[in-house]
Amino acid sequence: MKRILSCLMALVALASPVRAYFLYEISGPVEGVCYGSTYTLNGVSYIEDAAVEALCVASWDTNGDGRLSKLEACNVSSLGETFKGNTDIQTFPELQLFTSLRTIDANAFNGCTSLESIVLPKSVTKIDAAAFFTCTALTDIVMPSALEAIGNRAFALCSSLEHIDIPSKVKSFGVSTFAGCRSLKSFTFPASVTNGGMAMFDGCDALAAIIVDEDNTKINSGGGCNAVMYGTSLMAGCKNTRIPEGTTEIGRQAFSNIKTLTSIDIPASMTSISQGAFYGCSGLTTVISHVVEPFAIGSIAFSGVAPDCRLIVPYGTRQKYIDAGWTQAMFPGGIVEMDASLDINGDGRVTIADVTTLVNQLLNGN
Repeated sequence: MKRILSCLMALVALASPVRAYFLYEISGPVEGVCYGSTYTLNGVSYIEDAAVEALCVASWDTNGDGRLSKLEACNVSSLGETFKGNTDIQTFPELQLFTSLRTIDANAFNGCTSLESIVLPKSVTKIDAAAFFTCTALTDIVMPSALEAIGNRAFALCSSLEHIDIPSKVKSFGVSTFAGCRSLKSFTFPASVTNGGMAMFDGCDALAAIIVDEDNTKINSGGGCNAVMYGTSLMAGCKNTRIPEGTTEIGRQAFSNIKTLTSIDIPASMTSISQGAFYGCSGLTTVISHVVEPFAIGSIAFSGVAPDCRLIVPYGTRQKYIDAGWTQAMFPGGIVEMDASLDINGDGRVTIADVTTLVNQLLNGN
């Protein structure tokens, strides 16, 4: 009888008029209903952003009372495209209460150009393709510890995002995940990551540091070279990347559209530079290659570099480079051979440091 009475009282409480808050508590506790959550009458929760409130009530107010209870919120299993393209929503910390979500759907917040901050539910294990694409005002996102995968272009063109904490269980990133995040300053890969997507940092002009957890067994940062290395392949870099000795490959679009990259030193061990590796690097003025037997490079590998970009190659190899397809059109500043007199620091190699020193000496009249 007491159980029946409790149920009746709960139904009455749900049906009774209460304040028009977005998320109201139900009589409880109700345990195990949504991802192990327990809800009680301790406090009334509501959403602060009126635009978010209107969309949520319109989509998920299942009992038609013009409000959304926490129970209704935590029973939502998919956001779909409810918020896609909405330019009014600004904050959504209450999304963390939608604890039946396993995935932030593709395009879920695509085009929400006013969205500044959001907190994802603890239940989410995947952020799908373009979920936050062109969220140009986004500066703060809290991701759950259960997250394992971030899809293609998930945060592309989030141009205000300066920092993002990647949870320790994330294993994979899609293509162009952070492309166009021109304010992103640093990025750390946890030990769990097994692969990163192509063109992951395309156009990330402010990115100055790329760090890989030292316990990661699949990728590394080449001894602090500010790049993502898979064995001897460099797959993603930034404006401060120093390509390590022993590197054999620069991956497709590894440095694409990083306009703040001004120089690069290619070690003698290199055997492959993939398509679009330095595409759109309009600030790149100096490329020094130590490769003695040049190889054919991928299409548009150096397309869009600075109009005065110069290629410096080992003595006696200029024609070899031209025959291999490293043309004057790629390097408008010319293809010139190294000279022993350019080895300013005396280490037996002509590097970017030597060129910089020489330029400074010339500018100072020495």
